[in-house]
Amino acid sequence: ETASLRQKAEEQINRKRPAKTAHLTEADSMKLLHELEVHQIELEMQNEELKLAKEKAKTATEKFTAIYDFAYTGYFTLNTSGRITELNLSGAKMLGKERATLVNNEFMQFITLDTINDFSDFLRNVFETNVKESCEVRLKVAGNPSIFVHVEGIASEDEHKCLLTVVDITKRKHTEEILKLKAQEYELFINLMANSEKQMI
Repeated sequence: ETASLRQKAEEQINRKRPAKTAHLTEADSMKLLHELEVHQIELEMQNEELKLAKEKAKTATEKFTAIYDFAYTGYFTLNTSGRITELNLSGAKMLGKERATLVNNEFMQFITLDTINDFSDFLRNVFETNVKESCEVRLKVAGNPSIFVHVEGIASEDEHKCLLTVVDITKRKHTEEILKLKAQEYELFINLMANSEKQMI
């Protein structure tokens, strides 16, 4: 195959070569040889630059993959019908399933009934407004209690996909619930004390 390509190349050169090149002087031949050698070195240098660029691109891709896969945040890509087309390992862990089994599933099936309307409105707004939207929902986790998550999303440049970042805020929500209960207890205690004082008077 290589010999065949070389033969074709030589045939093309012979067709394109002017008749006068057959009568080149020794000086002209040396000049032509020098130009060919310089051109060959230029090609070799370009080849080295391409190899370096390829290595850099490979390293950058590996770093991006590592950051994407092992980030604390869950990353999901949904299509316009809300199906998962891509996700990272953290996203799969949040849902308690293997990543490969989650691709092509509807993201909405992992959202609890009490927060599904919030997510539905959020997803519609993402595609309609083309600006970053956010919401808080609860996710159903296979074999574990549901978790609260903060979701941010924006439509991709071609507007056919939604890019989501999902952060587990369960601890924060539980803390808020405890603080809310404590506030209610305190308010109840104050009311009881006030009523007791009135009765004593």
